[in-house]
Amino acid sequence: MNIPKKIHYFWTGNNISENDLKNIITMKYENPGFEVNIWGRSGDKSLILNTLRTLNFKFKQQDFDIGDIFGTENLFIYRDVEEAFSTLFQDAGIIYKSLIEYYKKNNNYNNIIKFKNFKENAKRYGEYPELMHYLHHVYHLHLNGDFRNYAASSDIVRLIILYTEGGIYLDTDVELTDTHIKYRKSEVFDKFTYNQEGEALRKNPDRKTARFEEVYFPPNLGFGDVTGRGWGKASIQDKKWNTIKKEQISEDHKINSFSSIILKNLFGNAIISARQYSTTIFDILLKMATEMKRNHFLLQINKTSKADKINAIEHKIKLYQDNLRIDKALKYYKTGKITLDKRCNLLDPIWRTGIDSSQPAKENSQLHIRQRRINKTLEMTGPGVYARYFGLSDIVPLPESLKINSKRSLLFKKVDASANWSAVDRYKKKK
Repeated sequence: MNIPKKIHYFWTGNNISENDLKNIITMKYENPGFEVNIWGRSGDKSLILNTLRTLNFKFKQQDFDIGDIFGTENLFIYRDVEEAFSTLFQDAGIIYKSLIEYYKKNNNYNNIIKFKNFKENAKRYGEYPELMHYLHHVYHLHLNGDFRNYAASSDIVRLIILYTEGGIYLDTDVELTDTHIKYRKSEVFDKFTYNQEGEALRKNPDRKTARFEEVYFPPNLGFGDVTGRGWGKASIQDKKWNTIKKEQISEDHKINSFSSIILKNLFGNAIISARQYSTTIFDILLKMATEMKRNHFLLQINKTSKADKINAIEHKIKLYQDNLRIDKALKYYKTGKITLDKRCNLLDPIWRTGIDSSQPAKENSQLHIRQRRINKTLEMTGPGVYARYFGLSDIVPLPESLKINSKRSLLFKKVDASANWSAVDRYKKKK
């Protein structure tokens, strides 16, 4: 395999639901030999164990505890996400210093230009360690307060986990085709034998071939199909796994995947994979942090007394224009002419609350608020970031080299698109 045999999940908020935990257990069973990690905050392990202790299954009129199937100690490993952040911070410092040394030793014309841009961006937005610490700050902002956004937090965390560990990251509602503990006689229970007293004895589940062993995972970064169609049209045999009507699938894509004038190709980040220390993942994290800071600087500029002068700066390339305006604002800030939060400690208020104060009250209904929060999250931490990084657009689809593909015609069922987290009066989990 191109990636480590690790499956990762992230959970915080409330106790994990039985269905989501069953998905994790089923994924573990279907992939013997794979390490399953559930990541969260220190102290959040109870959110998993509370549900695990009450979880049992019925088969042949008998109740079975999940520990009898796997042995609880082999089911999953609970990991504190701060471990991954700590590793990232250290690596960011090493990579930043090594790049400086590289540019100094290889000072040809192209590298001189690159080094100049490298230093200018560090001056505007921060050196690599500072940018990674900024992502850590944003991650915590989305976990706390009255407008929690677990989706944005998990979008950040999944990339950091994949960078530091490698493997495949799944949202907890991701299911494989042709397996479901709750609604059919699971293969899990076919692995029991019984002694003369009728006591259930667990067979060794590791005799089974892992489903993911038959899958091609792109080495640097891969995306799994979230539509339940296996990157194409489902075969007649596979249609039983796609019970949602076609018109409903199309409607759901607006939430489940990033779809706008920027990107019409449908894909999501509920299923992503990478090798450990992927340079692609690291670059996307840098891009995510830089774009967040750039967006926050531009919002601040519009509220300063020098907004008109700064916004009068124009360039045909928007990125250059934004950078030039930020450079001007930082000069005003340095001379004490304007006030700026240079560290960009606060979030974009529309992203955080969904409320657009420039719009009338009727445009700030719960529906509008919900949709703005979804759109901003898709843009700032979700599939929109990947689309911009890879240059995807209406006419440039996700390339085959980035697709997770299975020898089976379908690997994953359609991923849920309810986005309950986006309603500000609910504090649901994000898997």
